[in-house]
Amino acid sequence: MRILTLSSSPLSDKSFRIGLGVVVIFGAAEILSAAYYYVSRIHVSQAPLRPGVVAMRTPSVSLAIVPPSANEALPPAAPAAPSVIDRLLEEATALRARGDTANALARLQEASERDPKNAKVLEETAKIYESIQNFDRSNETWRKIQEIGPSAGASFELAATRLKLGVPTPAAVESGLPGPSRLDLGTSRTDANGTLEGSNLGITEVTATETPDADAETNLTLRIGVKKRPNAAIDHTKVKIQVYFYDTVDDKDVKLTDAEVTYEWLTPNHDWASSDPEMLAVTYTR
Repeated sequence: MRILTLSSSPLSDKSFRIGLGVVVIFGAAEILSAAYYYVSRIHVSQAPLRPGVVAMRTPSVSLAIVPPSANEALPPAAPAAPSVIDRLLEEATALRARGDTANALARLQEASERDPKNAKVLEETAKIYESIQNFDRSNETWRKIQEIGPSAGASFELAATRLKLGVPTPAAVESGLPGPSRLDLGTSRTDANGTLEGSNLGITEVTATETPDADAETNLTLRIGVKKRPNAAIDHTKVKIQVYFYDTVDDKDVKLTDAEVTYEWLTPNHDWASSDPEMLAVTYTR
């Protein structure tokens, strides 16, 4: 039986190998080229983006303070509110004009505690002491104004005038309950009838009596004789007599008392129809 065999010559095998090698090389080149292309794209896509720098122009700001022109009208300034001292001084002046010197002194004392060298407050205080014939305290207050000096203005000149008049002060007396010598009876200019110059009424006597009281620390009664000037006509409905008591606080400060003070006329129908003194009792209870 014939067997068919294929055989090639050595030359044909060599050509085949060469051709196969060329194909393999070409295919490898294609593969490498494709691989390089894709690898390059991946590298470009993963590369960090470089931020672009954009130049921006910042506007400059110039500040200038322009003073208002002279022709430009300024809003009117609001009136300053009165200070506490000014308010107290106004209240004291109004109270003194109404004859309420006790409350007026209380207002002035509060103002003086806030500003001890306020000349206007001291001036008003001195005037009130003069009005109640307490010349010792009024002179003391006028001297305080003099100690301030010319900076006190008109108050300084008024104080010099008041002190130059030579209003006497009570002489120092022994301690004890106040009698006539310890009050202002001897400090005022009076006529033979004991009436103050320029006044239709005068004080003829003052006696003090202390009454034991289990319910009070002090129970003191002043009996005051009030007499009219001869031939003077007195409208008793317009007469108001006030007595002021002062306490010594901490053995150094003299202040208007806050104790209970009551008034009682001992003379019936006190109208000064006659020239006889009429008696007023004033009681201090603490």
